[in-house]
Amino acid sequence: INAEYMGAGLTIYGTTWCPHCSATKEDLAKFKPTFVDCDKEKAKCDAAGVDGFPKIVNGAHVQEGWPNKAPFLT
Repeated sequence: INAEYMGAGLTIYGTTWCPHCSATKEDLAKFKPTFVDCDKEKAKCDAAGVDGFPKIVNGAHVQEGWPNKAPFLT
């Protein structure tokens, strides 16, 4: 995922107990992502093919996992 692709439609699939999910939410907060809690909305996460956390989706752009302070956000 590149910063130019961020915006409406950005979704983070994760859990509240996942530290990488929390970091992702914090790093991407300015893009106002939708957060889907996979503990509470398992069907949505299954439909999105989530098999690890976090999974970031914006249209056709998908990223599995989250690096600490991704270089494209600086």
